[in-house]
Amino acid sequence: MVDWTPDLTRSDKPRYLAIADIIAEDIRAGRLSVGDRLPPQRKLADRLAVDFTTVARGYVEAQKRGLVESRVGQGTFVRAPIRPAPAPARHNRPEPADLSMNLPPEPDDPELIARMQDGVAQVSRDLVSLLRYQGFGGAPADKDAASAWLSRRGLVPAQERIFVTPGAHSALMGILGLLAKPGDTVLCESLTYPGTRSIAAQ
Repeated sequence: MVDWTPDLTRSDKPRYLAIADIIAEDIRAGRLSVGDRLPPQRKLADRLAVDFTTVARGYVEAQKRGLVESRVGQGTFVRAPIRPAPAPARHNRPEPADLSMNLPPEPDDPELIARMQDGVAQVSRDLVSLLRYQGFGGAPADKDAASAWLSRRGLVPAQERIFVTPGAHSALMGILGLLAKPGDTVLCESLTYPGTRSIAAQ
């Protein structure tokens, strides 16, 4: 792990943006190299006398810029520059659009495509672990990622208040099972998750 402590007084931007900016600056200056492991988020937060959320948001911002990558159970590392992927061949689509099939949109942003390819490559490094049952309620790394994501929306939940589920259906099953009892009326908007009615019926 590299001994790296950014000087946040050099910037008048929000601290999390300053962290990402300094990572970029130090990579350009050669003070950080590809493969260097950045300090753990909590350790850096203590060192800078800021809250964990600030550092988490800074690392997330750096990752969005393609400066670093997060490896589950290992930490955050300086990554090689993203090489723009070749633009995908465009196919003529029939008009009108066929709405009978639920097809995901095809991105045409080379940087987004490169990030998607990088994400697939990261996941494929440990395929065997994906075949096993995962920890109940989510692994610490999952909860740290959730906390960093929620912090961008002004929420700072403690890790013990985060519960990772396999999907929306499981989450709603758990919530309704906890809050509602047989015979209760459950209200929702007309446009809602399609499985809500079947979950409530159980």
